[in-house]
Amino acid sequence: MATILCVEDEDALREDLVEELEDEGYDVLSARNGEEGLKIISENKNLDLVLSDISMPIMNGFELLKQVRENEATFADIPFVFLSALSDRDQILEGKKLGVDDYVIKPVDFDLLFATLATRVRQISKIKQKQEKEMVALYKALSPEEQREQAASLKPSSQPQALQPQNNKPVKAPSTSSSQPPQLPETGKLVTGRFQLLGLDKLKAKLNNKTDKYMSTLQTVIQKVVSKNLSPEDVCKIGDDHEMMICFAKLSEEEAAYKIESIKREIWIKVLGEEDYQEELSINSQVYEIEVKEEEYANAKDPWDLIQDRINKAAAAAEERVDIFMSEILERAEVRFTKLQNTEGKPLPISVVTFDRFGQEKLNSINQVIKKEDPRCLVIEGSYIGQTIAYMIANLSDMAAGVVLKISYQLCINKKEFENALGLLEKLPTVARDRMIIAITDTPPKLHLSQLSDLMMRVRPFCKMGMTEFQLEMPSDQNFEMIGASILMLDFHEATALIKHSKPAFIQAVKTLRLKKKKMLITNVPSNQIEICKKLGANFIDVRSE
Repeated sequence: MATILCVEDEDALREDLVEELEDEGYDVLSARNGEEGLKIISENKNLDLVLSDISMPIMNGFELLKQVRENEATFADIPFVFLSALSDRDQILEGKKLGVDDYVIKPVDFDLLFATLATRVRQISKIKQKQEKEMVALYKALSPEEQREQAASLKPSSQPQALQPQNNKPVKAPSTSSSQPPQLPETGKLVTGRFQLLGLDKLKAKLNNKTDKYMSTLQTVIQKVVSKNLSPEDVCKIGDDHEMMICFAKLSEEEAAYKIESIKREIWIKVLGEEDYQEELSINSQVYEIEVKEEEYANAKDPWDLIQDRINKAAAAAEERVDIFMSEILERAEVRFTKLQNTEGKPLPISVVTFDRFGQEKLNSINQVIKKEDPRCLVIEGSYIGQTIAYMIANLSDMAAGVVLKISYQLCINKKEFENALGLLEKLPTVARDRMIIAITDTPPKLHLSQLSDLMMRVRPFCKMGMTEFQLEMPSDQNFEMIGASILMLDFHEATALIKHSKPAFIQAVKTLRLKKKKMLITNVPSNQIEICKKLGANFIDVRSE
């Protein structure tokens, strides 16, 4: 059964809680304040949930939660349920910001408490089972021979690894002592790619005693995938922390980029599953055509260091292009207001705010060079929000009923930029807030509704109503009411694909929306597909400019 830590300063209530929880079948530890609770948490690695009061001496519940989230890596995601007589909005907001999972208000309704705890414990159990399945799936990704090798030796080598492709011809992968670097073509140009797994430290903290076995298996699977995708003439070097460089003998820069993406995709599926560990672990990659003089290549102490240096310079040049694009966007791009329609094709008194064509083209250029989650893209979005506000203030007398302002989820989870964005929204006069609808866009698949709820709670004071993207991968039994958004957005292509391949799931999702009195906006609708939106159950549509 699950182990629960009960932190409560009232002796009588703490004793009652411990007794009731033990009668319910839980293993229970107890503490009189946050300081005692923190000590118990650090000493008990099998803890499943913390039930804590808020107002306590020495260290209160908020301080305990903050200490655990920031300093106890093993328990960074452990569920926290607050037990308190403090039920006002400010207390709830403070807990949400710190990552509290649920509240139970005093005097304690034990039936409600048990139901709340059972739900959270089931979630933890599913996560643990999922991790076990991931380990099994990863292990099965190896051949029987490789499984035996893994069983014989769990510690990964700290030296760069030489890869063998499927045709058994050796691939030159330099180690610190014997392997040879790639041959330099007569053109003096090498098409090189590199990628690396990011977030390993966070993953290791979660794995605990399984770390060595998982990392060893991880390295073997990566080697297997990469070697399968290399030609006999390609050369690869794997260094510490799974950093990899590949020199492609016969591919262009575009072809190499496609090959690297294919390798990444295969590694992702074999090692992480289709969508697992998205927040904890990612694969960063770059591909460049670099130029090296024959003389300096021949005289280099380690040609791989020279290749690495050229890759770094190519990456720096790409970064410089991004800075130029950003400057042009901030100086010259303007916001554009696109009218929405209903499913009858009649215009609505609401506009969607986007960049003008110049700004959009520059954004597309940036997206070809850097990842969408790059913080510099958030700077652009922050400026975009500022431009929208300035436009509204200057043109309120000519504006229609409302403006939908899109804010990327990536901006929202970047604390500094999100606070800057909220600061811009705070400058709006009341009459502007009454016309503003804020939409959270670019939400990742399978994002839990509680996370969207937290964001909506932050932005709702600044707008007339809230909108958010509706991910159909979300389980249908989730409580959509908790999002706090009046309108849910769905991309046209996602909706049509789902209704084609999984109609029951779509119908169930739409039924849930209807029951919760939610409206649905379908975005990016081609002008010749307006009629189909009626069949998809939309209330409003955003017609895509051709």
